[in-house]
Amino acid sequence: MAQKQLRLRRADRCRACGDDLPVGSSQWWDAEARAVTCAACHDGSPVAPAEIPPPTAAPLEAPPVPIAPEIPPTPKVIGDSGASAQREYDRRSARELARKTKAVDDDTEWRTRIKTERPVLGRLAAAVTAKPVMTPESQDTAAWATGAAGERRVAEVLASCTGVYALHDRRIPGSRANIDHIAVAPHGVYVIDAKQYQGAIEARDVGGWLRSDVRLYVNGRDRTKLAEGMARQVEVVQLTLNAESPAVPVHPVLCFVGAAWPRFRRRPLTIRGVTILWPDALTQLLNTAIDAPTYDADAVAATIGRSLPPA
Repeated sequence: MAQKQLRLRRADRCRACGDDLPVGSSQWWDAEARAVTCAACHDGSPVAPAEIPPPTAAPLEAPPVPIAPEIPPTPKVIGDSGASAQREYDRRSARELARKTKAVDDDTEWRTRIKTERPVLGRLAAAVTAKPVMTPESQDTAAWATGAAGERRVAEVLASCTGVYALHDRRIPGSRANIDHIAVAPHGVYVIDAKQYQGAIEARDVGGWLRSDVRLYVNGRDRTKLAEGMARQVEVVQLTLNAESPAVPVHPVLCFVGAAWPRFRRRPLTIRGVTILWPDALTQLLNTAIDAPTYDADAVAATIGRSLPPA
């Protein structure tokens, strides 16, 4: 049967060369062979179909490798510095303000009532009775705001230290007390108590000829108990690390914010085993590389963060 030329209604393949033939192209149709020949291969005679290689099987894809969930790194800063001290100040300040406001309101109500009930004697009584006034906050209340500000200043210092994890305002389990700051540095863990005091910092030896008794004085007052109180905080952190990182050294530090230090030959003090210094000296201490056992600081910071919750 003769071949005839027509336009393809569907895509096909030339039986001679194997080329793909698109829909709508003008090609030669052999009704007997029920095959198509492209215009380039057609010469009017039947053409044996070309051997078209069988389709190559698609390569088997390797099964996807399961991806382990990514463990987020321990943040360098854990906790809100000064948060508990600020909350305590807010509570005390609100109570003190409410108490003073109530006293003023009660006095105003009494003066109005007594003058109405006893026009003459009431006015006399009101005139000789002192009015309550809105006095400044008490020192005990203001001290909490001052302490919170000191903690935030130390937190700024810790944030500027290289490779140091800073844990702020950690609660001591079973107690209402807290630890202001814990710095996990490459060469050890530092338990830091921030104090915002005015006046000169000095070490005085009050012992006799045969006995040395070095004490911490701030603005002329014996504040040695501040250094002695660090022992409990260090013990808490050491107990936290004993199970997983018993070899990590833990150092107590008192950091005084706003206090006065000697202009010349200024150096940190050591009293009762506690390092006593100022904010800039804390930066130098934490950024100084010293020989110490190596340990996984990330794991240590995570352990302390889990064991000592926010205050």
